Amino acid sequence: MISDIFSYQISDFIMYSKEALGGLLSNYNDDIWPIQVFWVLISILIFYILVFKTRLFKLVFVFFSAAWFYTGWFFYKENFSSINLASNYAFYICALQGFLFLSLVFFKAVKFSKNFISLSIIFLCMFVPVEWLFKGDISEVTLFGWGPIPVSVASMALVSLIKGKVKLMLIAIPILTMIFALASHLYAQ
Repeated sequence: MISDIFSYQISDFIMYSKEALGGLLSNYNDDIWPIQVFWVLISILIFYILVFKTRLFKLVFVFFSAAWFYTGWFFYKENFSSINLASNYAFYICALQGFLFLSLVFFKAVKFSKNFISLSIIFLCMFVPVEWLFKGDISEVTLFGWGPIPVSVASMALVSLIKGKVKLMLIAIPILTMIFALASHLYAQ
């Protein structure tokens, strides 16, 4: 009896398979079409602001806030919660991060720097379907605005561009969300 306990693997405790996750991502992308086009256009605007229009930097916080709210509601609450019960809580965490980014619009002292590596990471999250390298189907890929991994990684890169102590307030949730999303993707068997 005790020897049976040691025969379990992590995959024995996962509620869904890779195929179920792939099907969910594919259905999610089909359900939200053509919102992806909107997010790609917003991503172009965000990147333009980050590179050329530093006076409009606070508008980037509004767009990142919207990405967190959208990902929390439509990805976690409406879709992913059907196969992962913890997604209902991830929605609230995403909403909290959305409020934190939105609150930065009202701080006058927020400054940022231009860092090539951080800007490159944001560019990758917005325009390069990196997940496609690990998945066989492009219909299962998410980019910035509608997927938790790109939104989390882009947010961490954005936070690295911000100067000051406000970074500590903004970095924890993207790290936790990325760990949750990666664990959900990598451990699906």
